[in-house]
Amino acid sequence: MDGTTLNDDNIARRFACWDGSRLALAGFAAGRGSVTPLAQLLRSDLPLNDGVPELDAPLRSAAPDGLLWPLELLLQRPFALPLQQPRLIDSAIMREELSEQLGDELCDDHWLAWHAVRGEQGVHGVVVGLPEPVRRQLTNDPLWQRCEFVVPDGWARLCPHLPHIGGNGLIFEQDRGGLFVGAFAQGGALGMRRLNLVAGRDLATLIDDAQRSLAAMGQPLPGAACAGRLTADPIAQLVQSGALWQGETIEAELLPERHQANLAAAARLEQPGLNFRHGAWRGAERNAPLRRRWRRTASLAAMLSLLFAVGVFWQQQRLQVGIDAGQQRIEVAFHRGLPGETVMLDPLAQLRAAAGGRQGGGLLPELSTLAKAMSTHPGIRLDEVAFGADGMRISGHADDFAAVEALRTALAQASGRTVAIDDSESDEGGVRFRIHWL
Repeated sequence: MDGTTLNDDNIARRFACWDGSRLALAGFAAGRGSVTPLAQLLRSDLPLNDGVPELDAPLRSAAPDGLLWPLELLLQRPFALPLQQPRLIDSAIMREELSEQLGDELCDDHWLAWHAVRGEQGVHGVVVGLPEPVRRQLTNDPLWQRCEFVVPDGWARLCPHLPHIGGNGLIFEQDRGGLFVGAFAQGGALGMRRLNLVAGRDLATLIDDAQRSLAAMGQPLPGAACAGRLTADPIAQLVQSGALWQGETIEAELLPERHQANLAAAARLEQPGLNFRHGAWRGAERNAPLRRRWRRTASLAAMLSLLFAVGVFWQQQRLQVGIDAGQQRIEVAFHRGLPGETVMLDPLAQLRAAAGGRQGGGLLPELSTLAKAMSTHPGIRLDEVAFGADGMRISGHADDFAAVEALRTALAQASGRTVAIDDSESDEGGVRFRIHWL
């Protein structure tokens, strides 16, 4: 270690592991997948609250992001369920399964986490239980509460070796204090165990105990693929028993302490797979305040975008209604102006053609003639003007028959053509008339 402390700004993440008597903390450098420790601390003098070490003043500014809990202090059972997918498992199903094995009282005293995989006959895996007093204490302390994961240390140590056995076989992971052993099938754990070196119990005895545990898990040693990290003597003992060793050999003097190996494994954890911080006890993420601020900003931006889109849609609808109404007025005007035309393709082009292609100069000269005649008879009101193959037709109201005749005369003089009154009849307040000329 260098002179860096656990409070140093260079520390990217901090992890802790507890073995029942000692708490080890380490800070690791920034960088994806980095396991370079910048600082490490080992304390065995911390007071306990319901089995949880209490962080004193020197440690409270270096609260860990993750915690490895000793496997031997956890409830553990294998399970197999007739379900199609592991995602169908929830706490209620798992508690019912464990209650059948252990009884309701023992099951209710633990917070459960599990890892399951799909097999040939449903799903199987392993469920572990953290004592409820431990969970409550970790929850009540705001420094422990920030841990993103609380994971069995055996799981963190064994799982990195799974690819070496293709998800099927046995894994051994040794340190100076003992070893972890686990049995796996189709990528799911059948069981895990911690075997500690104590007085009168040497490494050879641990391997014998491991063989008996594995047989109880349904994974006998002979013929099994084995991976992990062991010293030479245990490997020779396993091979002599018929195991196929595919793991790493390490010199005895290079073996790490349990807490050192645990902390290195914790630093490599991306998605633990077996995490007590789930469901209602999901961990508080380190960047939660920042994410909340960005979430509010993103929500506001999404709301404004939605309002803008609704406004644009409303404007488009209004424009479309206006366009439809204008088109309808064009059709009405077209059929009034060109009653002989039954097909409207390009109204403006058709009207221009009609205006320039009739005998007598077309529509525009006729309208000019009409305007000149109407200018001297302000009491006449036109209701309709039509121009077609049969000439120009107008209809409207006048004050009396004399006014109608005067309009006819004015039109004849202005156009130089014969103008006829088709019809005239008395109406309330005047005379209704129809006039046409070729």
